[in-house]
Amino acid sequence: MTTRVGRLHSRLFSSAADKLPLSADAASQDPSAKMNKNKGKQHDLSPSVLALGKSIFSVTALLALFTLWVQHYESAGKKSSSITSSPVNQNPDETVRLLETRTTGKQMLEWTSWTTAKDEETRMVKYMQDYANSRHRKVDKDIETMQENDNSGLRKVDSLLHSEAIGQLGQHEAILVKLVGSLIRVSHSDLVDLIPPEGYFLDAGMQFGEFGAHMAVNAPERKVMMLDPSPRNVKTAKEKYGALKNLEILPGGLGEKVGTMKARDESFEEFPLYTLDSLFFEQGKKLAFAHLDGLELDVLKGAIQTIRESKPIFTTEVRVHKDVAYTDALMDFIFDLGYDSYVINEVCGYPHMDYRNLLNIPRSKSLDLIRSDTINLLDATNSITRLPVRKEGQKTIFDFVMPCCALGGECCPGDDINDKSCCSEGLVLKWLDENKPDVNLNYYTWKKARLSFETFHYRLRQRGKVKPQ
Repeated sequence: MTTRVGRLHSRLFSSAADKLPLSADAASQDPSAKMNKNKGKQHDLSPSVLALGKSIFSVTALLALFTLWVQHYESAGKKSSSITSSPVNQNPDETVRLLETRTTGKQMLEWTSWTTAKDEETRMVKYMQDYANSRHRKVDKDIETMQENDNSGLRKVDSLLHSEAIGQLGQHEAILVKLVGSLIRVSHSDLVDLIPPEGYFLDAGMQFGEFGAHMAVNAPERKVMMLDPSPRNVKTAKEKYGALKNLEILPGGLGEKVGTMKARDESFEEFPLYTLDSLFFEQGKKLAFAHLDGLELDVLKGAIQTIRESKPIFTTEVRVHKDVAYTDALMDFIFDLGYDSYVINEVCGYPHMDYRNLLNIPRSKSLDLIRSDTINLLDATNSITRLPVRKEGQKTIFDFVMPCCALGGECCPGDDINDKSCCSEGLVLKWLDENKPDVNLNYYTWKKARLSFETFHYRLRQRGKVKPQ
């Protein structure tokens, strides 16, 4: 470029000298004098010409430098554009470096072109947005992967719950198990508001933990708490279901007051005793559903604040004819809390056939029961029955649940309500055969119900092996 500017400088000098005017007597002088005089004239005018040349040179040089810088800048822009057009998250560090470089370029352009600078700023903002979006997409992908892994874990646990390895979920209390699973799923569809949308699920007296795990699988977004006094049961449940992230397994039991209780099992001495209020209301936690097994009346007395605030659905287990006064007191207490009790017509204990689960639902949710397909199906098949309390002047739980099992009745002929023969399966089957009521034997028996369940599942497994013709 120096040579090109030098030639321009020479042309400007020559053309300026050739066009300078001469004096009038110059023609009368000899050629040498004429030449010397011309040289003097040229010398006298050279400062202004030089100034003009220098100015022109400076402008030309600046234009040339700017042209080269623009060419270099456009070349860098193409390179960065080609990188930016590729997936940004492939090399985010390089993208940030290029953006920083182009920010510097934007500052350099401010003295030459405001429009160019604004375009550059727009492009830079777009690149930053693309980079941020790519990071969001990566996070979303990570979440999807985690959810897929969680769903895979849920499916494995669900398969385990329904496998023969653990005795199959629903071998006993099949109606309760399927009822609760269905209520959880339909409540989360926002179509029927039975189970509150917030709060824990609780399985108290979990034994082997399959019922609590069943709830955890059906409601993976909910916390599920399981309690059992036996350290052995707690250890087994953690080994089988501890991988469920929404499952909390604690040693202990529930009662009316916080403290300790002596164990009936000789394998351990005592265990911690909680109240529902100490676990939930006092901790600022809500309870949505509770499956209570053991000391039900005491547990409810220690749960008044939690029940009033959370209005959970809960189940209680009772041996109906064992202690009439206790059963009446339990039913009245639940009624006074603003709940209706529905007996689930299946045996839930052994060896006495008058063990039943009660499904307790706030009366304020009665209209939601009308819209529940599950509840309507169970009612149509006589699988659940609402139980009036004595103060309502109607038939009570003692009339609905195996009246022959009352002390001195046909199914409990002795004088000891706790005798294994009282309300035994054999006596109940005999009574059913003699009276021939139009009932499902599963409602009134234990082993027969299990045999029916296993037969049904066996046939389904066999049907799965049948090849198409």
